[in-house]
Amino acid sequence: MVYDFSAVFKEDADTILDEFLDKYTTYIETDSEDGMSMPIFSNHYRDILNTFKGKFEEEFILNLYEKIAQYEISLKMPYIVIMHELFCLKHLLLAKMAYNERDHLYISQMLTLFQKINNRVAKIYLYQYIDLVLSLNKMRRISIADLVERKTIKHYEDHLVWLTCLAQSVKDKNLDIFPELEETQCSFGKWLNNDGKIIIQNNSKYNTINTLHNNLHQFAQKIFMRMHTDEYDILITYLEKCELISLSIGTE
Repeated sequence: MVYDFSAVFKEDADTILDEFLDKYTTYIETDSEDGMSMPIFSNHYRDILNTFKGKFEEEFILNLYEKIAQYEISLKMPYIVIMHELFCLKHLLLAKMAYNERDHLYISQMLTLFQKINNRVAKIYLYQYIDLVLSLNKMRRISIADLVERKTIKHYEDHLVWLTCLAQSVKDKNLDIFPELEETQCSFGKWLNNDGKIIIQNNSKYNTINTLHNNLHQFAQKIFMRMHTDEYDILITYLEKCELISLSIGTE
């Protein structure tokens, strides 16, 4: 699809950029090879806002946002930071459109475009996050393998394997390797509902672990239902919750 917002932003792109950088971002600079300070971060957004000054293909601006997502990932910026930037820039652009009544026709197009931008950025972050989860889970399992006493922790290790399968399944979009969805049928669930009741004699502690484990599988079910959609923002949110709950189970 081709967009044309030039009638709205032809004269105001620089003003919007200045307001955006001043109010809604952390200004980031990186030294270039020749020793000159290059405002890489602001230049990415300058390219984006300059694009709004003329006609452009949808894929062109999506690729610009991919570049800035990759740049911020390299700086280890959290997903929520760039989502905040996207929301704030969208707010500035829509506010500019709404100021003049003649620009109202562009608003629905802008909302549609930013939904696609949000999804493209979420996709980039999702796959980077999955690689991180797979790497961290490998290290956790190696650490557990080094323990002398592993009788109980071995059952938690089984759920790290489960989480690895979940992340890999999402990455590959492969339901054939999706882990057990039923909380009473996974290896940890079977132990928790049998020997675990004897070993964990504190009822409050047992109930906490059981609730966490049930919640973990509920989020896995939500992921399963969305595996073949392009709702990357939702997938990354659910997968993050699965990792956090898995770590909470390990702590308990």
